[in-house]
Formats: sequence, C-alpha cells, structure tokens
Amino acid sequence: MFCDEKKSLWECAFSDPFIVKSLDERNIPELVHGHTAETLDSLHATAEYFQQVLENASKSRFDTEKIKSLEEKIRVAVSYAEDVVEMKISQIIKVSRWTSGILQHRDLLPVVKKMDVTKKQVMEIVSHDADQLLEFSGDSLIDTPSTSNPVLSDQSGDDIVHGIDDDLKIIIKRLIGPLSDLDIVTISGMGGIGKTTLARKAYDHLTVRSRVLLTTRETEVAMYANTCSPHEKSLLSAENGWRLLCDKVFGPKYDHPPELEEIGKEIVEKCQGLPLTISVIAGHLSKVARALEGWKDVARTLSEIIASHPDKCLRVLGLSYHHLPYHLKPCFLSMSSFRVDFQVETWRLIRLWIAEGFIRSSENCKRLEEVGMDYLEDLISRNLIMVRKRRVLAIFNEDIMFKSFPLVIKKLFHLRYLQVRFHGDIPESISKLQNLQTLICGSYPYNITLPRKIWMMKNLRCIRLEGPSNLPSPRAESLVTGLPNLEEFSILCYNSCTNEVFSGIPNLKRLIIQAPFNIEEFTHRLLDMSRLTKLEAFKLYESPFLGDSIKRFGFPTSLRRLSLTRCCYFYWADITSTLIMLPNLEEFKLKRSRSLSHEWILSDKDEFKSLKLLLLSGGGLSRWEASNDNFPNLKRLVLKNCWFLQEIPADFGEICTLESIELHDCSTTADDSARKIVQEQEDMGNNILNVYIHKSRSKF
Repeated sequence: MFCDEKKSLWECAFSDPFIVKSLDERNIPELVHGHTAETLDSLHATAEYFQQVLENASKSRFDTEKIKSLEEKIRVAVSYAEDVVEMKISQIIKVSRWTSGILQHRDLLPVVKKMDVTKKQVMEIVSHDADQLLEFSGDSLIDTPSTSNPVLSDQSGDDIVHGIDDDLKIIIKRLIGPLSDLDIVTISGMGGIGKTTLARKAYDHLTVRSRVLLTTRETEVAMYANTCSPHEKSLLSAENGWRLLCDKVFGPKYDHPPELEEIGKEIVEKCQGLPLTISVIAGHLSKVARALEGWKDVARTLSEIIASHPDKCLRVLGLSYHHLPYHLKPCFLSMSSFRVDFQVETWRLIRLWIAEGFIRSSENCKRLEEVGMDYLEDLISRNLIMVRKRRVLAIFNEDIMFKSFPLVIKKLFHLRYLQVRFHGDIPESISKLQNLQTLICGSYPYNITLPRKIWMMKNLRCIRLEGPSNLPSPRAESLVTGLPNLEEFSILCYNSCTNEVFSGIPNLKRLIIQAPFNIEEFTHRLLDMSRLTKLEAFKLYESPFLGDSIKRFGFPTSLRRLSLTRCCYFYWADITSTLIMLPNLEEFKLKRSRSLSHEWILSDKDEFKSLKLLLLSGGGLSRWEASNDNFPNLKRLVLKNCWFLQEIPADFGEICTLESIELHDCSTTADDSARKIVQEQEDMGNNILNVYIHKSRSKF
C-alpha cells in the first residue's frame, strides 16, 4: 500500500500490524521460509510495541505535540515496511511458477533497520516522559474561571455568542435549584461549540454560589459525573450565527451592506453552527474588502482559511482527535474521504471500516458489524460525528403481527427506537434494552401489562401503546430515580394512575388515559395529577359517565392542552369551574361528547385567561351565552357537528385576538350567526377575523 504523506499512521498501519496481517489474510505460508519467518516475528513484536505506546499516549496527559511526533515517526517507519512487503509480495504473485518466488530474508533487512532505528527514537521520547504516560486524561471541573491557556478553550472568553441566552437560563436554573451537595451539572458538546463560554457566563452569574459545573466533549464523561441528562450545548442557529458574524466584522452598532447578506449567510451555513469557526472566519473577513467578490472568495476557500489558523481553530478541535482511543482514530479519519455534508449510511460506513481493516474482532466474539456499531456509537458520544437521522428498528407493515414479543430484539443493546406489533404482553427481558428511548407497541389483546422492570429503563423518553395498558407501581428502590427522562405515555389505564406511578414519572409532559368502564371506580376514585408538575398535555377518552368527576381530577397548573374525547353525561358548569382554575391552559378540545345540560351560560367572573383554541364537537349544546371578556385571548374557535346550537355568542366579534371561526356540519342558524359576526367586524374596518363553513350533510 502506498501512503499519502498527509495520512496519519492510523490510515496506513490500521489498528493491527498490517505487515503480518497482509500475509495472514492471503494464507500463503509457502512464501515465508527459515529466517524470514523469524524476522517477521520480530517486526510483529515491534509493531505491537508501537501500538502499545500510542494507546497509552492517547489515554494520558502526554503533550499533544509529542503524540504527533510519535505518530509521525511510527507512520513513516510502518509505511515504509508495508510498502516493501506489499511490493515484494505482488512481484512474487505475478511469477507463474510459485516455487521460484520466495520472500527472502535479505528483502526485509532494510525494513528491520528502519523499524529498529524508529523504535530507539520512540523509546527515548517515552522514557523521558514516562510519568506522563501513567496519568490518565480527564475533563476539567469548572469551579474557578481559567484564562491560562485560551487557545485550548472552546473559544475565547471575549467572544460574543448569540443564541446562548436559552442555554444560560437552563444552566442557571439547574445550578441554583434544589440540588444535593454532590450534584454536578454537566455541559456536553463538540469542540468549539461554546461550552467553556457558557460555563464562564454561568459561573459569573450573581445568583450562583454550594456548585460544580463540568464541561466535556464526551457524553459518557457527563453521564459518569451525573446520571441525570447532561445539558447538550446545541449548535448556533443560522440566524444567531449570522448575527455573530456581523458583530465580529462590522461591530454591534453598525449595519451590514445589504449586498453581502446572501453570501454572508452562505458562509455561516458552511461553518456548521460552530461559534469558534464563525469567529475565525469573521476575523478573516474583517481584513477583506467589504465587496461581494471578496466574500465569494472566502466562501470558496473556507476550508483553507480555517487550516491557516491552527492556533485558533484546528488545535482546539484537534484535542478531540488526539484524546481518541487508538482504535477509533482510523475510523474517524476515514470519514475525511467523504465530501463535506455528505450523508453516510451506517451500514456502508461500517463495511468500509471492516474492508480497510480498522475493526478488530473482540474478546466476546462479537460480529465485526456489531463491533463497528460500538465504534460508531463511541464516536457519536464523543461529539465527533453529527447524526443526521436515527432509525438503529420500526416494523410498519400492518399485516405483520408476531405471535409474541420477538425475544431476539432484546439482543439489540444499542437500540434506541422500537416499533412492533405482537400478541400478548411485553416480557421482563425488554429491560436489557438500556439505551431504548422510544417504545411504540401494538398488541392483541389491546390491554397490555407492562413488566415491572420497565422502571429500570432510565433512558425511555416515550411509551406509546395501541391500547390502554397497566403500569405496575415501582418498587421502593426504583423510586429513587424512577423514569426521569420519560416525557410521553399513552395509553395508561385509569387504575394505574396512582401516586406511586406518578411519582416515578415526574417529568412527564404528555399523557393519555382511558377511563374505566366501571362507573363506580371512575366516580369514587380521585385522579390526582398534581405530582406531574411538568405536564403540558392531557387527554382523557372513553368515559361513559364523566359526571362531576372532572372537578376532582387535580390537574397541575402547568397544563397547556386538555382534550376530552367520547366523554358523556357531564355538566357545562363543571367544565367551566375546572378550566378557569388552569391559568396556563391554551387549548381545550371536547370531541364527540354529550352533556347532561344543553346550556352553557358563563358569568362575568368566568375568565379563561390563556385559552387560544376552543374546539367543541357534538356535546348536545343548544344555548351558549358568553361575552368577549370570558375569552380575552381566544384566537381560533372550531365547532363540529353542533347540530342543535342556535347561535354563536354575538360578543365574540369583540375579541380582539380572534382570527377565525370554523364550523363543520353545524346548524344553519349557527352558520348564519358566524357570518353576521364577521360582517359586523368588516363594517367596522376589522378584516382580521375570518369564517370558514364546511358542509358534508344535506340536512340537519
């Protein structure tokens, strides 16, 4: 193999001694005789020594420049050895008579000499700094601001990073929250994304004092410091990136020339949302004439400009590479063969690594493809690879229904998304999928009993089941953390809505519950959701007798969206008293329901302060009395199948925020009242309000 001088040792020598590997893979021992075999053994031992040195160096606090020096010396020696052996083998194979083609001992003497000289040089470097090779590297705990080496920071502290405010609020909130003395707040993200700048701004905040803040490029380190989800510093948006570039080039008080905006935003897009890269390019643009052609040149030569600023950019980003384990470096470098922004399929990338010899068989006899997936996940967790789309299992075909939960799935340890249909319940062994984030299951019968070990799956974010499911109460030991990342659960059986269950899912944001068919259980048992302080959306359906139970649901004040579907025999007065107690409620939907009373009469004190969307479907409502003061922020009114409703309250035209009234298959008189409201507003010069009337029936 002939090596490009720009390639590193890892691309040339791979992760195993390629000299011996080349011969082994061809399985032609007749080429090796006598002293030649001994010489190859010696070369093999030297190559393994090089491997061990570089592996230890990558795990230590060894100076990065010395690591680069080691790599360079070893790369040259191994590349030379590989070229000699490969060329000689190719010459022998071309000879028609194999008996006259033998790899001679003398052919390897120059190789041995070169390797021995390099080994002595490496040993001198290692012996001089042996103590550093014994110290394992780690990430810094940010407890005091440090400016001793700004080059090695993610970016200088003077940089203005737009788009950091939201991140800063989150970090400050976590730092001043009710944490224990041992809690560590972590910020993770790729190099140059602004972790250190964010940490410094948080540290300097007046309200922050009893706290430890850690920044790291490796998700695994963040999770080790604190099992709670680390704050992942996101890339700058296109808008904030453009603002940062303008501030750096033109100053915060100066406008940019309009003709440079389009090409400027193109430059920002090529910077991939990295504040550090944008700052480097902005520094270059500030020295360029503010002309269109000059900026177009910068856009074309962006990569060259970044490469010309190693102290400001490449050295910072290079830290992520130099601290990689030795077996991951060739895998990472191989991605440079793809063009910028190229989307690589996982299977193609892993097969490439296997073909190049980058993936070695593991001690636990994993398939090479499985080892390759481990390597890929490791690179992703170190924020060196940007994931465009995750799939790793979804069986969408409606005709596929497994006889039982396919147990082979439990072997897919790295699975994050699972969608499958089957007969019966979910087995306890699903808890082996510790990386699972989304679980979507359809089963027969519809009622599923989830295994108790579901509480061990700490990474679950979404559980979506086709029918109402029983969730057993967690054991005491599981309640220490419960399912801290679970944000969505549907559909949960009513009898599983206990204080113990809700305590185990404290960060739930979306919940769907099916009411029991047993009326006594529903009317005599309180549904207290006050523990779900993060709940934003709640849906209840299939309640044959809602009655006044809705008053005793104990909704949290965080609720923003409430939906009642196929809920019958309720009183409009109970709906009113419940909704006005929810200060943040923005959407209320009452679908395919029927009330006990046919009149909804609101008093002056009944105010739905935050309601923006009101949808009524069915309900048996015939008379509705309300004023604009009852719905001060309503934007959209939707009425479906309100066959008996006589008219919409005339005062609704006075709601200044109202944008549309939609009627689907409602009575003729209700349609006419909507038209009248809009016409009155148009006569007064208000053209914002629109009415939409849809008919699918000929008679009512």
